[in-house]
Amino acid sequence: MINDGSKLDFISLVNIDLGERARTEYTNIEELILSIEKNGLIQPIAVLKRGDRDFLLLAGGRRFTACARMDWKAIPARIYTGPLTSNEIKVIELAENMDRVDLSYRDQFQLTREIHDLQVAIHGGDKTSTASDAEGWSQADTARLLGKSKGTISEALKMAKAIEAIPELGEVKNKKEAMKILQQTQQSVRRTEDADRLRSRVDTTPTDTVHRNLINQYILKDAKTGMVKLKSGTFKMAEVDPPYAIDLVRVKKKDDFINEDLATYQELTDNTYVEFMTDAINEIYRVLSVDSWLILWHAYDWGDALFDICENAGFIGSPVPAIWTKGVGQTNRPELYLASTHEPFFYMRKGHPRIVKQGRSNIFDFKPVNPDSKRHPTERPIEMMEEIISTFVEQGSPILVPFAGSGNTILAAANLCSTAIGYDVEDPYKDSYIIKVSSTRPPHYKSYRKDYEKT
Repeated sequence: MINDGSKLDFISLVNIDLGERARTEYTNIEELILSIEKNGLIQPIAVLKRGDRDFLLLAGGRRFTACARMDWKAIPARIYTGPLTSNEIKVIELAENMDRVDLSYRDQFQLTREIHDLQVAIHGGDKTSTASDAEGWSQADTARLLGKSKGTISEALKMAKAIEAIPELGEVKNKKEAMKILQQTQQSVRRTEDADRLRSRVDTTPTDTVHRNLINQYILKDAKTGMVKLKSGTFKMAEVDPPYAIDLVRVKKKDDFINEDLATYQELTDNTYVEFMTDAINEIYRVLSVDSWLILWHAYDWGDALFDICENAGFIGSPVPAIWTKGVGQTNRPELYLASTHEPFFYMRKGHPRIVKQGRSNIFDFKPVNPDSKRHPTERPIEMMEEIISTFVEQGSPILVPFAGSGNTILAAANLCSTAIGYDVEDPYKDSYIIKVSSTRPPHYKSYRKDYEKT
């Protein structure tokens, strides 16, 4: 702190030298004059005594101007008898300006930084000890000087530095918005750095090792048996595409799936579905980590029941689902029903995760996999599964796929440098998956041909 040896007294306005001010134009002078006339000058100005009748104004230029317009002959002042260095004089003036009503958030940040930097210079550098009497100057010292919390000072110093690097941060409507933009920018940079690091690791792994790992991540075992052996709190996301219990063999059009016999697809009956899904959702909740996401595809017939099952297991979310819109649809009774062109999924959370792509709509507009390329009756495009994964979790996040089916979610995760573990009981589906795995390596797994792109 400044050891000023100051005292209060009245001094003549004509004996005060305004010097070079950080601020030379003052607003609302007339309002201040009315306030002084009514209440008096509550806070004195600050001056440095340089001689018997020679004073340098340190702080209070607006008050000095108001009193001069009121033809005051003398003004109450805190008189510093010094000596004060130029840095100490500057600190007094800047600290005075911190309480200005019209000070913008950008100016607040910058003033805080200037005061802190000046005090560091005055006291010989950043303080390394937490003791109040240690040499140097710390953020805690600045907080005490300005009557602010240490967190407020730390935030202001960080934002001042950020605005210097990104001037646009100082041009938004308020401090909250500026801090939000900075946080988003920092998150984006961190994600890019993380992605580059993960990609480098994948790029340096031999192709046959990548393929072998991906093949081993598709496990031929029913989900219930497989998940029981998993450690609790392991995964950041579960992408769950269970049987729909809607008699898929009956409702699927024959020409919709020409490359595989639907008889191999295992459906569930109405009277076993609720018990089956209750057991599965409870086990999925157990193996998900704190602050994780559940993606649950479902038929509308079972939406209410499945939502209740998820809530009873501990998941939190909205009954309003996200939607996959396909652009094309089907109906076996065109005389009674319009063609269905979309499928819903619930996105529910365990704990308090945050959506990565905040502000994204709940519509995922992707064409279905071309029937000529399809190897599973409910196969979803890899490109869409990449988008869903990256919407909710960071790259590299471990993912559980209890009903692996085509394996496309595992491949989408691999494209994002994430590891996904999937279970299924059908050999033909894994055989098709192995063929896809062996055809390329991450991040180049695709479902669309060039003439069949995302809408």
